Amino acid sequence: MLKRPHYIAIGTVVLLALILLNLPSHTVARLKLAVGSVFLPLFGLANSADQVANKAGDAITTRSELLRQNESLRRENQELKLQAMQAQETARENLRLRQLVGWQQTKPWKLKLGKIVLRDPGNWWHTVQIDLGSRDGVRLKVKTVTAFYYHSYCAILDGAGPDVSALKCWGSNDYCELGLGTDAGGTVGKTGDAVPFVNLGQTGSGGVRKAVALAGGDQFICVLGDDGAVLCWGDNLAGQLGLGFSGPPRSCASNETGDANRVSLPAPAVAIAARGGSDGRGAHACALL
Repeated sequence: MLKRPHYIAIGTVVLLALILLNLPSHTVARLKLAVGSVFLPLFGLANSADQVANKAGDAITTRSELLRQNESLRRENQELKLQAMQAQETARENLRLRQLVGWQQTKPWKLKLGKIVLRDPGNWWHTVQIDLGSRDGVRLKVKTVTAFYYHSYCAILDGAGPDVSALKCWGSNDYCELGLGTDAGGTVGKTGDAVPFVNLGQTGSGGVRKAVALAGGDQFICVLGDDGAVLCWGDNLAGQLGLGFSGPPRSCASNETGDANRVSLPAPAVAIAARGGSDGRGAHACALL
């Protein structure tokens, strides 16, 4: 049986309902907005809690997945350690080889950017860019360039292709030191692709021999090929070309190019050197086997 407080509460609810039903529509809308603003923070808190729970579930990784990732990292660490050991062994082997052949370790250049503030007016001091040709539209880059006596130059080019020796020479050709098979005026009036590649013959496998190192003295040049062969041409008055005889210059005719200038050696060479001239200055060449 209901007590008096219960009747009062029921009556109050009924009275409030009647009042709300009889209120104007705009007043009811404002009342709803006020009530909604009271409960809005609770709705936002519930949504935030739901998002936190979802993110926590995504962040949780199973034990089996953690073990798998740990094993993968362990294998990768072992591989990196093995590569580091191989690199150290390679460095030690290179050091032993360098000591055997007497090569000193070169230090890398420390280049710095500079700004040109003036130029020397003397024409002999001006630097120029030499056009040594291109391949498939790409300009060839120089790997090695060497200057010899009496203004002769040779350069080993990068990216020249498998069908050429990658060696070009230009300048004085008085003693056929350019290796072009002629005693004519060398490369006068020729630039770029018009400067021919020097014929270095073929390797034992039939491929075109590539130049890897240069040496020379007074109007004679020696080249080390990629197969260890050594070829020399130019002045030979002192027998410095290593061909077994002394006499007139070599590479002055078309049959004095390529393998015709190869020095007979008991084993492939790994380094070459040359210096001097035929006029009593000890012209000679050497090869390290």
